[in-house]
Amino acid sequence: MGDIEDGYNRREFLQLSGKTVIGAGVASLLAAQMSGCASSQAAADPDFWQAVRQNDFTLSSSYLYVNNSTFGTTLKAVQQRMSAVGGIMAQGCYLDRFVAEIIRSLSPLHDAFATLANAHTTPTSVGRYSAMVSSVTEGMSLVANGITFSAGDVIITTDHEHTGGLTMWKLQADRYGARVIQVPLISPGDTETTWRANLVERFRSACTGAGGPVRVISFPAITCSTGHILPARDICALARSFGAISVVDGAQAFTVIPLDVQALDCDALVVNGHKYLCGPVGSGFLTVHPRLLATLSSFWPTIVDDNYYSPANLQRHFPQRKGGVVAYTNVLPLMDALAQVTRLGMENITSRLLSIGERIRTDLLTYPDKFEMITPVDPSLSCFMTCFRVRGIPSETVYSTLRDQYAIHAKHASEGFPADATGTVNGAVRLSPHYYLSESEMTYLLSALHEIAGIR
Repeated sequence: MGDIEDGYNRREFLQLSGKTVIGAGVASLLAAQMSGCASSQAAADPDFWQAVRQNDFTLSSSYLYVNNSTFGTTLKAVQQRMSAVGGIMAQGCYLDRFVAEIIRSLSPLHDAFATLANAHTTPTSVGRYSAMVSSVTEGMSLVANGITFSAGDVIITTDHEHTGGLTMWKLQADRYGARVIQVPLISPGDTETTWRANLVERFRSACTGAGGPVRVISFPAITCSTGHILPARDICALARSFGAISVVDGAQAFTVIPLDVQALDCDALVVNGHKYLCGPVGSGFLTVHPRLLATLSSFWPTIVDDNYYSPANLQRHFPQRKGGVVAYTNVLPLMDALAQVTRLGMENITSRLLSIGERIRTDLLTYPDKFEMITPVDPSLSCFMTCFRVRGIPSETVYSTLRDQYAIHAKHASEGFPADATGTVNGAVRLSPHYYLSESEMTYLLSALHEIAGIR
């Protein structure tokens, strides 16, 4: 590999990229954002994001990380809070302290999430319609196991579902004799102009020709394999028209694009805390529509004790929540992660991520003979994630070359892509950077891709 970055080789670049000194002007910008939501002017300044990077993260200087769609980089404040809470538990956390410092933080946590996602609330019971989960996979399973199915019921998804958003529906099919229909995410003849309407029509055709009652329509807000932003509001409206329950997998969308639960009018949304929220691993939220809890039998609890399963007292009945001891050590760290989004501003984060995604895609599209773009270019159809292939080189090889030769950690996305005659899934190379990606890292990343593709 040739030297890049104004003469620095890979080792020198990686050592320097994590050790930039914050100037007085940038420090003042950072101080200003900590007192409230960052201004859009500051959030458009690369120096601002470099200051956020230095102040709020402890990134490795030995590799470049662009796989936040799998594991986000944990905020420094979250790390510190997790250590502090772990210390409390290690001391022997007596019950009164546990209730005062942890349990009583649950309502503010649910309230903070509801505010960010515009989830449903009631004046008398904050968080009535939300719950903590350890992952989107768990949250999706809680939803699926809370719904009663009959033989012949139909569950409709796309053919690009992550296994954590699909397997629980296959379980219901095996358990009850229901059927899972997977709608093609992309069909021959789709263009970026027609794709959104065509996809909704494919869902409609699947519902019309389902051959049984459509019980659930489940789909990702953003696909993990292609980076498409689905027309979630239209699909949820379609579900209502067929009397189906709409379930949205928000794993790749939470704190990437604004999610408005009430505007979507979905029945359930599940998100995690360990990707773009930069919170603790093993955290997330499930939020449901009041209509999903309309009667005692409309949604069944899965993991129960009498803290949340109280059919005789509906004010204490939270069937979407898990009984027993859950990961309460994540409560306070999650508050820190949500506070970070509030300080930076959701619109500013989305704008920053969109600009990073657009820059990567614009560069790769300059060489159509070298790169095949899978993620849409239209900013209304995609945001941060960029999925592509290098022509003539298997995606798995590109992924491993980035890792082994350039110390760049990306992902080989395979969900939804068919296998060839040999059983090999070419899939796509997936880049999922976060808002702290520096200008020098961007140049290094693109230079590495150029070298792999044979661009000199």
